[in-house]
Amino acid sequence: MLKQVKMLLVALCLIAQLPKVMAAVNEVNDDAVAKNIIPEFVGGLNVRQINQCEVNYIKKCSISESQSGMEGITKQWACMESAMSKDKSCAQAYMIHKLTSYPPTNIRQFDKKIAVFTTTALADGQITFYIVDKRGQLIRLTEDDNLVNKDPNYILLKKTYPNLSFTSFIFWSKLYEDVFPKFQPLTTPTKTNPIKTTTQPISQLVFKQELRDGPCVACEPLAIVYVAYQFNPLDEFTNIQLLKIEPLPKKLNK
Repeated sequence: MLKQVKMLLVALCLIAQLPKVMAAVNEVNDDAVAKNIIPEFVGGLNVRQINQCEVNYIKKCSISESQSGMEGITKQWACMESAMSKDKSCAQAYMIHKLTSYPPTNIRQFDKKIAVFTTTALADGQITFYIVDKRGQLIRLTEDDNLVNKDPNYILLKKTYPNLSFTSFIFWSKLYEDVFPKFQPLTTPTKTNPIKTTTQPISQLVFKQELRDGPCVACEPLAIVYVAYQFNPLDEFTNIQLLKIEPLPKKLNK
């Protein structure tokens, strides 16, 4: 009897704590949903202003001869980030520095309010791509295996390469190749075919991501994954779609 009473008291305590637990869960979920919306990016990136801020503060935070190399560059970036944080006209440039730990290497505008920018790692020169939509959402390239692991070419490659990894590395075949995504309209609204909903994707950015023999920078590329990041008529990101997986020559039958 005493054991049953104790179990009942424990149950009552758990029930009493349930609202707090649910509130905590909801708070976490709300944070997860909102964490990629950057207030400074709402309305889209002002590419011209960001580039101007970079030029201005590179000059103001110049590197002395005694600070050459990696040490000089890191000090310069720290100086730029500190100065930009106090300049409201450079709020977007500052947030790129703050969120990625690097300045933007290149920024390109697609459509009216969609932008793609890259950063370059100081240690190994690795290029990382980011997308910003009109909503102000910062979108990183996906590495979710669930997007690709049912594709027949993925399944075939997996048999030969058990460490097969879907990466955000971008495929390139020659030096100085333009590896920015291709912008593709999906549909054009007309009087006879109007866009009826803001959830309908009407355009997409197609990236050529890589399947590699492992997730590392030095791991061997095995296939090109054509991934579409899709947008609605308001230039807001809606979803990601796998278009195709194209194995590199001789990788399927190694």
